[in-house]
Amino acid sequence: MLRALSFSLLLLTAWTVQAVAEENLQVVFEDAFDGKLAEGWKWTNEDAKSWRVKDNALEICARPVNNDGFINRLSRPVPKRNADTGVLVVETVLTNLTKPTKLFEQAGIYVTVNGKVKFKFVKELVRDGKIVCVPGFKPITTDKVKLRVEFRGKRLVASFQPNCEGEFIVAAERDNYNYQQNEEVGIQVWHGYSDQEHWMKFDYFKMSAPAK
Repeated sequence: MLRALSFSLLLLTAWTVQAVAEENLQVVFEDAFDGKLAEGWKWTNEDAKSWRVKDNALEICARPVNNDGFINRLSRPVPKRNADTGVLVVETVLTNLTKPTKLFEQAGIYVTVNGKVKFKFVKELVRDGKIVCVPGFKPITTDKVKLRVEFRGKRLVASFQPNCEGEFIVAAERDNYNYQQNEEVGIQVWHGYSDQEHWMKFDYFKMSAPAK
């Protein structure tokens, strides 16, 4: 019985990740960082010297936590959706240009409400010296990784694809995610040094929803 149940849960997880590719999703926003930022982005606590658009990518330098808790958060409004049935898929590709060495140094996708972090899915250096995805704490052994967060009504699935190759690995799932109409979503790099430059590169940022 337990084996059958475990196998069923494994199939359900695999289906959830594969469903993104099979759904009729359309891009509602995408920024390939082609020479500049797309319209609609908002910086919070911007440090203009610690980010740049270079070689068709966005690069952000990890900086220490300041009195406001962070530097250089880039965000934009989340498209409105039905709280019980609405679907939104957020995706980005990031690469460490410098090996993380400071505890909690991290980069990835952030969801905020009124400026406060509601959910994050990041690549992070943790206490045992490993680089993992948070939440989930599954190891990420490649410099380059694709992060994906699926919002499906009250269900949330965060998964990653090492080096943008092979199957997506589910890192975390929640069944009690409550959508709020004033949410914002974006990217951030933080918990870095003030006297060292650790840069993270983002190839693109994309949001997709079911075609109407």
